[in-house]
Amino acid sequence: MNGITLAIKKLRVFLSVNYYRDRQRLFELATKYLWLFLLCLIYAFFFKAALWQKMIKLGNYQIDFPFFLISGLAMARFVLSPLRVFDDTLKTLRGVKMMEWLLLTPSSPWELFTSQILWGSLLAFIELIFFLAFAKVLIGIPIKPFLQCGLWLPTVLAFLSYAGIGMITSGLILFLRRGSSLFAAIDQISIAFGGVFFSVALFPHQLQWAAYSLPVTHLLPIIRYILIHADTSSVSIHLLILALMALAFSVIGVILLETGLRWAKRNGHFSNELTL
Repeated sequence: MNGITLAIKKLRVFLSVNYYRDRQRLFELATKYLWLFLLCLIYAFFFKAALWQKMIKLGNYQIDFPFFLISGLAMARFVLSPLRVFDDTLKTLRGVKMMEWLLLTPSSPWELFTSQILWGSLLAFIELIFFLAFAKVLIGIPIKPFLQCGLWLPTVLAFLSYAGIGMITSGLILFLRRGSSLFAAIDQISIAFGGVFFSVALFPHQLQWAAYSLPVTHLLPIIRYILIHADTSSVSIHLLILALMALAFSVIGVILLETGLRWAKRNGHFSNELTL
């Protein structure tokens, strides 16, 4: 019981530290999403007339292009949010005053990772709400379909998949001491080739195989089928693949990151006060 109490106390401290570090970010979301506001204005005034009635083929169904686009952007940004969490936490762990900044007792990196994931998820969810609110006000995209409970299982699986990819990449960086640009590459590749802007079926056949290696490629068909209340049995294979990806990437990520942390501590890259 004492261990659980201490873990809860630490988590509260970590979340408080994150809040004081990022509280300005919470009040600047409108500014941060000014680009989205302007993009929606441009779309509403110049392209809405041309694209509003355009339909995108989705298996045996069709979906409005604006709904197709906004659902892709909103959900992709959310599930990609854990990518950098582990690397950002590792940069914090390298700080000389890390223990004084956080706690006066030894702390495990996984305690820090957990707090950062929870905090990052909260910020990503708030940004998702802002995104959908802008889309509702400027384009008229309905928010109610995004409140369906069926969306959460595939979203969580994709979130865990990218968290696993983030751990794998962070673990490799610990060994190689370089490669931070990989996060931006994974992020942009997922957005460009994951079916966010247009259907993966439009890609050349060879590129489709590469696209289907991305978790977001399997997430978005499920999300869009649920949003239009279509029969999801035809996309159940995507849910199975997402579950396998979440399991595989998470297990490999934990093993690789744990091994990298021990190697880094043994080679003097982290404080000896750090418990592993």
